[in-house]
Amino acid sequence: MGPGKPTRTVDLRPLIETIEFGDGVLTMRLRFVEQRTVRPAELLTELGLAAEKYGHLLRRVEVQWDSQIADAPTAGSDP
Repeated sequence: MGPGKPTRTVDLRPLIETIEFGDGVLTMRLRFVEQRTVRPAELLTELGLAAEKYGHLLRRVEVQWDSQIADAPTAGSDP
């Protein structure tokens, strides 16, 4: 994955939460799973749409983070 690297087959389905098309708008909700994600332009390509033609129309409308922060000592507490 990336410039100059050989291509490989990757199952994108676990990285896609939803994908819908209606009223001329393609809506995607993508996941970040175990340090892996799919770029919207990559998904366009996999759907048979030219990323060069439609990529400039992509617009992120929401980003949600659901992360767990490791327990860390708080200021002034004993380690």
